[in-house]
Amino acid sequence: MTNETGSEPRSASPAAPFHPLPRYIHQETRLGFFLDAIRYRIEYRLYKYLTRGSSPLYLKPRDYLSWSPTLAAIHEREVVLLLKALAEAGCRDALVDIGANIGLTTFYCRPFFHSAYCFEPNPRVFSVLTANLYDSLGENTTLFNFGLGDRDDRCELTVPRYNAGGGFIRGAANTYTLQELAGKDGFGAFDERNYEKITVHIRKGREVLGEIFAEGKRNIVIKVDVEGYEETVLTEIAAVLPRDGRFAIVFENWSASFDPKAFAARSFSRPVKAYKLATTVEPEVGKVWKLWDLLLHSRRYFLTDSPQSWIGTVVYADPAVRMSPEGP
Repeated sequence: MTNETGSEPRSASPAAPFHPLPRYIHQETRLGFFLDAIRYRIEYRLYKYLTRGSSPLYLKPRDYLSWSPTLAAIHEREVVLLLKALAEAGCRDALVDIGANIGLTTFYCRPFFHSAYCFEPNPRVFSVLTANLYDSLGENTTLFNFGLGDRDDRCELTVPRYNAGGGFIRGAANTYTLQELAGKDGFGAFDERNYEKITVHIRKGREVLGEIFAEGKRNIVIKVDVEGYEETVLTEIAAVLPRDGRFAIVFENWSASFDPKAFAARSFSRPVKAYKLATTVEPEVGKVWKLWDLLLHSRRYFLTDSPQSWIGTVVYADPAVRMSPEGP
């Protein structure tokens, strides 16, 4: 017997076993319902109060980078104000955010610049980055779903489980030790169980950045947060940095052995000054002493070209950009 198409009919598949619906989908005692209702109302009102001024961003509650935007509507206030000052000092053509994560720096700093370029290799994080910057896309804001390195490559990104933006690429090009990489995420020692692996794309930095500079972006600020790949990315930047125009590069350094002045002298073909964004409250001291210092003195951030340690936020700047370094 054939059907209308002339083919043999399919044999009926055996009926899947089924179970009758239970009498109650969910059941709880009156006391349990009452306590749950009270707890929910308290938690809801508390959450609504704590997040009353939060930023309109897509955030992951357990990721510590989300806490400040959720509770205080800001991310790294001192860095945001530094980038604003650099824009006002004449570097406002473009913000280049290398290691953009979910877009927090660009979100808060985008109004200070004429355009923005964001690089984020983690495909999961890139989806959130796109959502967070959606309203400014097409308005001189460009996103790239790859990282920058010394060659085109596919690499394995090691991502901390509670810091999606803290992923790093292991290998000779990463200048951090495993202990330094673990320490920056609050781990006492490096343990593979604290991380997950994701394959990402890397592009040769000088080629990509050269295209951006060729568009006429001359007065720029570049923010670099690449978890140990800083020296590699800085070398690529130095290779194509325009010889005319003002620039500033802001990056994180977690290595005690890194000497920014010596690195700049051998890597850049134009004059560069190095500063550290220091604070009157030493970050290396314990929490109790830090709290005591805050109670006795106000906290102030300042730029210095002769810090006791270069661990922290480092700034490379064109001498034409007046930074006015001072002491505490």
